[in-house]
Amino acid sequence: MSLARELSGIKNIAVCAPKPKQVENLATALNITEEPKYTKTELLKYILTEDGYTVIQKALEDPNSELFTKNEFEPGASYYTVNIDPKYIRTVKDAPKVIFIDEITHFELAEIMALEAFASKYNVKLMTSGDTLQKGSTKVGFNIESAFTFKNPRLTISARTSRDTKKDNLTLLKDVLENC
Repeated sequence: MSLARELSGIKNIAVCAPKPKQVENLATALNITEEPKYTKTELLKYILTEDGYTVIQKALEDPNSELFTKNEFEPGASYYTVNIDPKYIRTVKDAPKVIFIDEITHFELAEIMALEAFASKYNVKLMTSGDTLQKGSTKVGFNIESAFTFKNPRLTISARTSRDTKKDNLTLLKDVLENC
């Protein structure tokens, strides 16, 4: 069983990675030839209006941006929420059903929340991969670990370690994709 084989019946799948070569490698691995392919910047510009992209990029340089709300739940302990105005999410005609993002740790919290807003608006499934122990991006210190980290013991083991682990990983992904 391979993920590429499982995806063969699903139309309108997009792939994303930080750099063009990584995008091509991901598309090749998933056997995606005609679907949308984006670098991180291209994907953000696809999902956000021009103003939205500018606001988010400026906010990444300023931890005091109005985009971030600091919430204190006890003295000295706080967390941030990101306020993505719906007007910043681009209106698109044919949103992908699934967006595969490799190296998700290259996205900042505000960018992740923009992806979430887009996915919610258009009922897009976001499938991400990446090593959360790697710090691909650290502007303002708000990266994916600040937003959410789901860890599954079967997905934290390299697929290279055994065929059983690879089969388990593909089965999990297939389960997610069945509703696309």
